[in-house]
Amino acid sequence: MKPISALILLAAAIGCNTVTVDKPFGDPADASVCRSLCGDWSTSGGDVYRLEPASASELTVTMPGRVPPAKGAAQESGRLLVRNVGDMTLIFASPQPATEGHFVIAWLDRLSDDAISLRICNPGMFRTSVEDGALDGKIVEREGRPFKVRLVATERLYDLLRSPRGPEFFTKSNDAPFRLVSKLSGG
Repeated sequence: MKPISALILLAAAIGCNTVTVDKPFGDPADASVCRSLCGDWSTSGGDVYRLEPASASELTVTMPGRVPPAKGAAQESGRLLVRNVGDMTLIFASPQPATEGHFVIAWLDRLSDDAISLRICNPGMFRTSVEDGALDGKIVEREGRPFKVRLVATERLYDLLRSPRGPEFFTKSNDAPFRLVSKLSGG
């Protein structure tokens, strides 16, 4: 699994109900937010993810502990777009084949300077909102397989997530938070 998928799809791994959006939305995060995230972050299982600046509001994620790629091959990496929506910092994972060109969304919950948690979308809440017409998107269902909620980034989605109800659309992770192992210079 690519590091980007492993990081963002923690609980929404392939085979689970998922929520994606056609494009990122919200205000680009301040460069200081991205700099504060640059470093090596460890899971309770010992996996380490390195976040490095790609631009003012974009990070590159890699797994430095992985076996180096074959000579001439690039190390697996992915991009995270960091956006502000109301009081939430959202991360949009660059599209992967598994998400069919759509972005996976997670809420970055900053617990402290050295601890973060990722809250994934609550598929049931988003599904209901699409079915009720409150949000634009579609539900993709295939017999015997989990459903997918494909959101369209509209002002209604932005307004909903920045409202007091916004946090209800994200599930608190049961996993231990990511811990900062080492800060990258310049971060």
